Amino acid sequence: VVVMGDHVMEGRLVQQVVGAIVVDQQGRALCARRTRPESLAGLWEFPGGKVEPGESPQEALVRELREELCLEVRVGAELPGPRGAWPIDAAREIRVWFCRIASGSPMVGETHGEVLWLGPDELSGLAWVPADAPIAAAIANSVPRRPVAILNPVARGHKAVVGLLQHHADVHGWPAMTWLPTTRHDFGASQSEQALELGADLVLVGGGD
Repeated sequence: VVVMGDHVMEGRLVQQVVGAIVVDQQGRALCARRTRPESLAGLWEFPGGKVEPGESPQEALVRELREELCLEVRVGAELPGPRGAWPIDAAREIRVWFCRIASGSPMVGETHGEVLWLGPDELSGLAWVPADAPIAAAIANSVPRRPVAILNPVARGHKAVVGLLQHHADVHGWPAMTWLPTTRHDFGASQSEQALELGADLVLVGGGD
């Protein structure tokens, strides 16, 4: 019998584990230092745990964050691994999602002795549990540090575009967007230099009607 959370891959039963990349409005990820088991004590991870029978992966993630760190989270977009999931060993794999805190502040318990908020460029400085090391590297390579949107505030559809970009940033773990106004005639030309001066590493431009 294969329960929800486990599946058969290449003729063997694989247990599914889930992890949360909890990101704040500054784009920093929540990292937790394990206290157990002995083989992993002192190493860092993205919090999460096993998917229990009858749970969806997202439901398991919400439960684990509540139990481990006293956090209520909103689950956003998944960060896919090499084959959808990220391998742990022959019998386990982990899937990870970007999350935002809905309520609460992280509190350590029996599983974790310390938590840190770190930006993408700081993640490589930690000693990670083996399964989470490639995930930390993927975050550093995929998440913008300073996204800037240059939009025409009087254009038709402006409000909808702003909402769409805010939603995308929220579910993909981006830091808060910086907004620069433009006109249909300028179309972002003057603001592009300003965006670079702000240190933007991703610039989205929309200046028409």
